[in-house]
Amino acid sequence: MSLRQRQRDLQMHVLHGHRNIETEIVGTPTVDIDTRLAVYSDAYRLRLVEALESSYPVLAQLLGTEKFASLGRTYLDSHPSQHFSIRWFGHRMAEFAAITYSALPWLAELARWEWATAHAFDAADAAPLTQVDLAMLAPEAWAHLLLRSQPSLTRLQVNSNIVAIVKAAAADDQLPAPQSSPTTEWCIWRQELQVRYRSLDNIEVQVVDSLHNGITFGELCERLLEFFPADEVPLRAASYLKQWLDERWLCK
Repeated sequence: MSLRQRQRDLQMHVLHGHRNIETEIVGTPTVDIDTRLAVYSDAYRLRLVEALESSYPVLAQLLGTEKFASLGRTYLDSHPSQHFSIRWFGHRMAEFAAITYSALPWLAELARWEWATAHAFDAADAAPLTQVDLAMLAPEAWAHLLLRSQPSLTRLQVNSNIVAIVKAAAADDQLPAPQSSPTTEWCIWRQELQVRYRSLDNIEVQVVDSLHNGITFGELCERLLEFFPADEVPLRAASYLKQWLDERWLCK
């Protein structure tokens, strides 16, 4: 058997439990063939569970070591690693949890939150739109000013107390028990080198998603006409714009 075939057979054993490689392994009275192969297959699975723990530290803390390891192994069986970077293993955890643990909806919400946090930290940089940029605009250009969000910005709908759980974990406090709560909307993003989050008001929710594809300042004002009298819209639009600039939501 060629070296390449041995490597393929060992890979198939590690990934899928295939037994072809066993004919190439020498066992001893103290270390049999299964034990020797388990060194590789077990280590591979343990490393991936560790990677999940790095991506979902609050979920791991909430569930505890054994339950999270069981969750990780089940996830691995359903969604084997497909990417050359271990960073992206776990990208379907929220989807998996929503289906497999449908009786625990907070689990999928917490997974979605932690993945969005990791995304915010890793997202590409983009030069932020600033007050200086706006000061250079001619008055007639304001209506056509394009507002587009930073790549790190993600909006999430939350129907449980996972934000309180995340805050408690960050403060090294005891984690509250998961429970349902009234629906709230949140944004997660990176500002400088720090991941931040805040809740959105009911009106801001209606326009924030438009920032991903880009919305002009004129279009923003038109959207706000659905919620405010015409004479209030300019001030409201300016208020939202100032906050988004201060929080570094917008890119040039």
